[in-house]
Amino acid sequence: MATILVTTATGLQGTAVAQELVKANFSVKVLTRDPSKIASGDYQVAEGSFDDPDSLREALTGVDGVYFKLPLIFDKDLLLKYTKNFVEAAKNASLKLIVFNSSILVPEQPSGFVAFDSKLEAEQLLKQSGLPVVYLHPRIYLDNLAAPWSVPAIIEQGVLPVPVPGGQQVSWISLYDLARYTVAAFQRPELAGRTFEVGAAPVNAQDLTAGLSSLLNKTIQYVYVTPDEFEAGLKGAFGDLTAKSISDIYRHLRDKPEDFVVNNNDAVKALGVEPLTFAQWVANVPWEQLNQQYAGAIAG
Repeated sequence: MATILVTTATGLQGTAVAQELVKANFSVKVLTRDPSKIASGDYQVAEGSFDDPDSLREALTGVDGVYFKLPLIFDKDLLLKYTKNFVEAAKNASLKLIVFNSSILVPEQPSGFVAFDSKLEAEQLLKQSGLPVVYLHPRIYLDNLAAPWSVPAIIEQGVLPVPVPGGQQVSWISLYDLARYTVAAFQRPELAGRTFEVGAAPVNAQDLTAGLSSLLNKTIQYVYVTPDEFEAGLKGAFGDLTAKSISDIYRHLRDKPEDFVVNNNDAVKALGVEPLTFAQWVANVPWEQLNQQYAGAIAG
């Protein structure tokens, strides 16, 4: 049984990947700064972080592959330091495959936005390393629509506020599908060196509200949130830098919508994963349960 190290394991993406790897009969080791945050007994736990090279080398001992994802921060120099630390540690391990999840668009040329350019430069370091890597490039996550800031608006107010212009097509992806693509890559180490743009069939905001309205049996109205409005709403929770950097993703989407529509034929053919349609994803979300859960958390 192959052992896979999952980085950023306490995040939503890392958690989904670890769960799907276990389902596919991989042995999973998770890297975390705080082992107390790992609730599942299905994983080996390695205490460490990207800024501690010794802990990385220790975590890589005895593993066959690594799911590598950088944390959600927008300090390019720090992200590149983390990448260099990982590369140096990985060179001394006997890895069959690394799956790098960029977690966002990776442009062909620098864009001026740190969210994209940090991943572009991180990939360049990985490609220069000679390590066996499969690169996965998602765009935007459907699961954001089922987040604590979205569900109450949908269920209680009948509105879907999103920072995406109404007519723009976007290839959304679920965390579940991204995890499935990751598992499929580990099952096909011969794909090392390949890059896959991943996402479901593109839909626009009207498609999203139509799907939600049909499933929830109530009218859901689309509300466009401008990137500036979105940034202002994020500042209190995330601070100025993170709020701006996240909102810049949507500024780029507004100005270059073609970058957020993917042709996933290569990924489907090579990895054998057909992503969920939006209707399928909506049907799998326990909307009322989540609404009660989020309301309880706010009340508590």
